[in-house]
Parts: sequence; structure tokens; C-alpha cells
Amino acid sequence: MYLKILLSIFTLLVVSCAPIQRYESVVQNSYKRSKTYTSYNQKVEDDISYFKLRKNKEKLFFLIRNEKDVLELLLSIKYKGKNWMYMSKIEFIDLETDKSFLLDFYEHKLYRPIWKDRTTLGMKVEEYIAFPLTEKEIEEIISLISLKNIQIKLYSDFDERTFTRYLEETEKNNLIEVFLFYKELEEKIISEKENNERLRLEEEKLDENKQEFYESTNSKELENLQD
Repeated sequence: MYLKILLSIFTLLVVSCAPIQRYESVVQNSYKRSKTYTSYNQKVEDDISYFKLRKNKEKLFFLIRNEKDVLELLLSIKYKGKNWMYMSKIEFIDLETDKSFLLDFYEHKLYRPIWKDRTTLGMKVEEYIAFPLTEKEIEEIISLISLKNIQIKLYSDFDERTFTRYLEETEKNNLIEVFLFYKELEEKIISEKENNERLRLEEEKLDENKQEFYESTNSKELENLQD
């Protein structure tokens, strides 16, 4: 437990002291209106494309990462309060059925963290993090946020402190919209790969037919010469 607390404090200090925090460079900076998808802002960096909703200003949102047609859906979380949270987990709770999903993102803070923290002019603190989701995690989140009364609960890795709030309707709608866009891109990539494979097989078959034709023609010419 104490080792985990020390690691959390060390991670926060290292990221805080970094001249450019990765959350800014990955999630916030250099986005422009997408020429292809008008509802989205996009940036391309080192052959990696990122998409996020243009209208999005929520504390909880999805963004999409596309590297060489390998898609990732990232979840971005913002906490704002009087004291540091050192957040490490988020729980989605359906208040009508008590069904919940607890997502532990502590390891994402330690290994190549997309993280930012700052103190505001009003002497409050803000913590940001973004991290990729597995398909199972995506399914769990979408199944819950599609319901009516969802509560968001953040947990600290420093002590027992928590922070709870309701998921706003605009957040829910935007999360679902980006998820559907993510699935649309996924289907498009799969379709393009299947089409490319079909063209490749057609070209291979054409080459085989050409080869058979040449071999047949050469064989006939040889027979005629022998006659």
C-alpha cells in the first residue's frame, strides 16, 4: 500500500515538472477542423490520426486514435476540486439497478501516461488523464451509459477519498456519438482491407491466367516448329 502511494506521488511529481505534459500534446494541442468529418476536430502526428468532437468540452469524453489502420478508443477524464484526488479508478453506476462497472486505470498513469495536472487561478486543482480502452471495457461502459440515471465515481490511489457526480446528458450523448463514429471507422477499415484483399486475389488470378496463356502459346509454337 505504501509503495503504491509513493509511486503515485512520484508519478504526479514527474509529470507536473515535465515542460510539456503529454495530455496537452496528445489531447489538447494542434487540432483543426476535419476536412472529411465536419463534426470532428482532427490532427495527424507521426502518421497517427486523432479525432475528437468539435463541440466537446465535457469532463468525460472519448477520442479516437488511428495508427496505420489500427484504431483505439481513448477515454479522457477530468477532475476539478479543492484538493488533489490522485485519481486511479472510475466507476459507472446505474442508480436504478445498482449495476456498476469499475475501471482501474492506475497502470496507465505509470507507463507512458497521458496526464496533466494544474492549479487554477481560483486556487482549485485539476487532474486530467486519457488512456486506451479494451473492447471489453468499451462494451461495459456503453451498456451502462445508455441507461438513464448514471453516476460517476472517482477513486484515489492515495487514500480512501472519492468524488461522485452524475453523468450529464450532453456527456452521455457525446460519448455514444463518438463510439458510433469509432465503429463506423472500424467497419470502413475492415471493408477497405477486404476490398484490397479481393483485388489482390483477382490480380493473382489474372497473372496465373496470363502465365497459362503464354505457356500454352509457347507450347503450340514449339509443336508447329517441330512439325
